[in-house]
Amino acid sequence: MVSLHPDLSLPRLVLRQWRRKVVESQTYKAEGEVLLEMIQVLYDIECRGAELDSSSRQQLRDLESRLVLSGIRKWLDSFPAGYFLPKSDFAEAVRYIDNHWQSLLAYVSDGSVPIDHNRVEQLMKQMALGRKAWLFVGNVEAGEQSAMLMS
Repeated sequence: MVSLHPDLSLPRLVLRQWRRKVVESQTYKAEGEVLLEMIQVLYDIECRGAELDSSSRQQLRDLESRLVLSGIRKWLDSFPAGYFLPKSDFAEAVRYIDNHWQSLLAYVSDGSVPIDHNRVEQLMKQMALGRKAWLFVGNVEAGEQSAMLMS
């Protein structure tokens, strides 16, 4: 398991996967839109806290993100058992959220933990695309010049 933080591993950063599962679901569109709006509020809070130090960001999360997460939990719990068809993709998204609920709560308690691992994945993607492009630099001198420009 890849470690990004002394007490953090990739599975704790699950909000992006929550969102993707809801976006990809083809059933229960109205419920999905409501859930996506609530998830967007969490990202908006993070955007406001981006320039803060970790202790200030944690205070912001304690005040606002915890409240939004509580609202998401209450909203999900408001549906009676069996409301979502068990084999529907939205029910799968809800099960994913239920199974990873504690992971998301962990991010609220530490201001240094990112809300998701988008930034890490973007950096890994850049390296992967670069490796593919660097295969065809032509010669050693061109490769060295490319390396100098990119560093």
